[in-house]
Amino acid sequence: MESDEKKFWKLIYYLDVPSRIKLFVWRACKNMLPTKISLASRLPMVVEMNCAVCKAREESDLHALHNRPFVEMV
Repeated sequence: MESDEKKFWKLIYYLDVPSRIKLFVWRACKNMLPTKISLASRLPMVVEMNCAVCKAREESDLHALHNRPFVEMV
């Protein structure tokens, strides 16, 4: 029997959307978006961890995609 995760990735793979959208979804699901937190783990030069837009929170994947005020409007 096929796992739920495998079904999910099959669904994404067969969507009729540009490849860049599929890649974005994959990166978002794997916490590989270039946010300040993920960049700081690879590049020691990133100093300011707060979001450049709202300045209130650390810029993580979840914050970049969901917790920003202007994203909630969309």
